[in-house]
Amino acid sequence: MTLKVRPNDGEAWKPLQVEMQANPYPGKLIVLDGIDGSGKSTLLNRISSFLSNLNQPHVVTKTPSEEVREMHLWRAWHDDTLGVDRERIHEYGLTVIALGDRLVHQRSVVEANLQNNVWVLTDRYLISSLAFESGIVHQKIGELLIKPDLSILVDVPPALAMERVRQRTYETEHPDDERVANLTRERLLQLVAVNDYNHIIVNTGVTDPEATFEQVKGHLERLDSR
Repeated sequence: MTLKVRPNDGEAWKPLQVEMQANPYPGKLIVLDGIDGSGKSTLLNRISSFLSNLNQPHVVTKTPSEEVREMHLWRAWHDDTLGVDRERIHEYGLTVIALGDRLVHQRSVVEANLQNNVWVLTDRYLISSLAFESGIVHQKIGELLIKPDLSILVDVPPALAMERVRQRTYETEHPDDERVANLTRERLLQLVAVNDYNHIIVNTGVTDPEATFEQVKGHLERLDSR
């Protein structure tokens, strides 16, 4: 989604501090955020394999949900070929829909699994939304979300991320450019700096996938021992 210097609510973007709800359940919530092409999916799959080897039940999820991603206006915002004038799409409204979807997903999927000691791995979470908008609505909704037990910011030089995206054969829609990727990355780093979400930052631009996982492995083992 294209970032704007000033969102539709008229407020300048700022790195919001949002206090999420502590996880009251035995299962662990692990979230991965990062710009498109950062390597989230690769790392998430490696974490899933590791947990399978530990016989730790877990589910892998993605937000926004497929229901939101299939919305015509959501797809049109990302795909100019659908022929919808972007001026007729309320970007701020889409970001509120995405956060509301996270709440619905939390009740129906995340909490249902955490209660049963099933770990939940999710591709994108709160700071991915806050990187686009930072209004009071987003703060209030964010405060209703469960705080991750481990939040991983998957970092990468934006030029490398865009190169990876362009090489994808399964995806033809590439709405972001390096300028947008740079701005998104800067905002994600600012959000990590002002929010304590049990964050770690891993850089996939200087290591291979296995070396990247090694940066995370110790944190997973500590969670598993609790």
